[in-house]
Amino acid sequence: VVLYTIALAHDLQAECIKGNCVTPRFTSTALDEFRSGGKIAEQAAKILAQW
Repeated sequence: VVLYTIALAHDLQAECIKGNCVTPRFTSTALDEFRSGGKIAEQAAKILAQW
């Protein structure tokens, strides 16, 4: 998906069309720390409250 979007954006650049994508995968952020080791709901709520 990412490489296709880059190629598409490059091909359509002459027509002033921009391409972007969102991939359904995890990124390393404070919001996903609960994945490693697990956290209880209250801990996750505190992390989300910061945002």
